[in-house]
Amino acid sequence: MAMFGLEPAGPVIRWQPHEGQRHAYRPGETAALCGDELVVRKASEREWFDDTCPECRRTAWVIVNPGIPYPVADASPRPRPQRRRNRGRVA
Repeated sequence: MAMFGLEPAGPVIRWQPHEGQRHAYRPGETAALCGDELVVRKASEREWFDDTCPECRRTAWVIVNPGIPYPVADASPRPRPQRRRNRGRVA
């Protein structure tokens, strides 16, 4: 579907909330990229805040970004530096 006369530059992936997660699917298909069967419908505003299905996220990344490795988060978070706060007190 063209919006403002523009065609998509690459593969089209759509998202649909389903059973507590957002799932990715290709237009015209009834299965999510993770294999779950979807019913495409108008979702409530709250449902868009559900977590994203991790398998759909990874698969959508590979489809939309061919040849670019999926970014993997570091397993151990970096320690945050302690910030000193001077709340108007004179030492």
